Amino acid sequence: MPRKNRGYKRGEPFRDAILFVIACEGAIREKEYFEFLGTRSSQIKITVLENKDGNSAPKWVLDSAARYVEEKDLRDDDQLWFVMDIDRWPDDQLRAIHEECEKRTNWYMALSNPCFEVWLYMHVDDIQNSTSATAQELKTELNSKIKGGYNKRIFIPAIREAHRQSAALDDNDHFMPKFMRTKMHLLTGQIFAIVGSNAGI
Repeated sequence: MPRKNRGYKRGEPFRDAILFVIACEGAIREKEYFEFLGTRSSQIKITVLENKDGNSAPKWVLDSAARYVEEKDLRDDDQLWFVMDIDRWPDDQLRAIHEECEKRTNWYMALSNPCFEVWLYMHVDDIQNSTSATAQELKTELNSKIKGGYNKRIFIPAIREAHRQSAALDDNDHFMPKFMRTKMHLLTGQIFAIVGSNAGI
């Protein structure tokens, strides 16, 4: 089947770029992180689904992603990823998204326990050095390491180190990561498989 042309424009990723659609809970850090990551290689394009209603419940994220896929002209090799924290939602709601991903082609899930900051921390230090016991404590600890707790221009160049650490510490095959662990390496592994040793990522 021939690839569909998304209407390439000068300055945009070339038309054969693989699209990664990121459905998350609407946090500003996640949106800025992934949008900046998408500028680092012309081989990928990243779209973060906007949360215009202020609703971040898992069912809303799932419904929003399903609507997007129905409305947009996605290729067979494009990927949809649910990037979510587990500290705010009951297991059954996250399990429902996981079960939906199991039914669909190129739908995936990357959870962090308790929050996305576990992944960010891995960019700047060994997560096993963390003394935090809650999501809020981890955010405060990260803030002590990086002014403001976040700087995309500091984090993205260290993404391969975060990937290495995340993969090395993930010792279970369940979609739910253990405490102070994340499944984000599953997503970045897909990206690295496309961009190879691209110096920008």
